[in-house]
Amino acid sequence: MSAGTRPLPILATLALTLAPLGCGGGGGDGNEPIVAGFVASGTPAAPKLVRLAGRALDNDTVQVDVVLDGPTASSDIYSFAFDIELSDTTVARYISGSAQFGNALELLAGQGSSVLVSQQGNRVVVGVSKTGGGPGNGFGAEQRLVVRLLFAVTARGSTNLLFRGSSDPGNPTADPAALDSQGQVIPEIVFDTAAAKIAG
Repeated sequence: MSAGTRPLPILATLALTLAPLGCGGGGGDGNEPIVAGFVASGTPAAPKLVRLAGRALDNDTVQVDVVLDGPTASSDIYSFAFDIELSDTTVARYISGSAQFGNALELLAGQGSSVLVSQQGNRVVVGVSKTGGGPGNGFGAEQRLVVRLLFAVTARGSTNLLFRGSSDPGNPTADPAALDSQGQVIPEIVFDTAAAKIAG
């Protein structure tokens, strides 16, 4: 690890989106395709809260956005470390390589971005961070994207999505966390404890 980088020890809209927006394939029963959907947790937006938002992209793909509502209070947010636990991995799985860095972390001069996401069993392990040293950032009364993930819906049914603490052994806490530029947990930023859901 270079001296300037930080360790990566390293989630809801209130809308229900069940109608497909395209004609994706989907592995349904017989000739009927799966109709993918996303159901938010129902937790309302609130400052310093990380939630899961989402929508169906087509019959067998769901976009899940991890969003942070501002204002953030902290002006030194540098990284995020958390897992997303799936209650039924036969219904949906993370599409490897689909993660996109959001705009919650603002890249200053000399900084880069890192997104490390992988599915390990029933957990999607997520690390989102600035790189290159320097300070973190905060933002005002708006909603920003931490990371965007795509899930393939592979069977009929539903799976809950819940934030969990990062399973990376280098994580400084057992809970899902936002970290500052010194790798310390920012306690004011909390994660939704209610489940969102992907349906197929």
